[in-house]
Amino acid sequence: MRRKIPSTTALVSFEAAARHESFTKAAHELSLTQGAVCRQIGGLEEFLGVELFRRSRRGVKLTEAGLSYSRRVAQQLDAVERDTLSVMGQQGANAIELAELPLLQQTTRPYAWRQWFNAQGMDVARDMTGPRYELFSMLAQAAMHDMGVALIPPFLIQRELHEKRLVIANACSLSGSKAYHLIIPERKVESASLSAFRDWLVAQARNYQLPQEQI
Repeated sequence: MRRKIPSTTALVSFEAAARHESFTKAAHELSLTQGAVCRQIGGLEEFLGVELFRRSRRGVKLTEAGLSYSRRVAQQLDAVERDTLSVMGQQGANAIELAELPLLQQTTRPYAWRQWFNAQGMDVARDMTGPRYELFSMLAQAAMHDMGVALIPPFLIQRELHEKRLVIANACSLSGSKAYHLIIPERKVESASLSAFRDWLVAQARNYQLPQEQI
């Protein structure tokens, strides 16, 4: 039975454009030309018979139908990616290899090990394999129970390192591409309590030698 499903390329292009509300930013993220993204979305709108974006000189804006569809598409693409990574993690599940530690993976950072190996100039075939956990605390517990090796920010496991329950196997670190931001309402910028909290937070970051782009 032939299913009424658009192409994956069209859905991925639409999801990125909807998230950014910009064809240009979507094209940059996907390493495509803006024209290619426009054609994919135009084809998707023709397939659906529904306008997903309103175009104007200022840019594009999701229609009500486009907003609703984008949320469902994003959820489905996330589910497909999770299932794909889960299958990839089963590579060599029936093989037994001595003197090789499993790579403990985190679901929210599925490419962390690949990025770490790339940073070391290494190409490892099974960098996406291994059991997956939601939280760093779960990774730490798995590592402490000799289930494998994990990538964890050291400041999250200070106690475990101090008590020798965990050790740093390799000092080569991986710089993250994400960051946390402290956002204060403009009307409360001069608040003494918020200023004190900000200063404390910055001091904590310094204690752990965390990068601070703006203080």
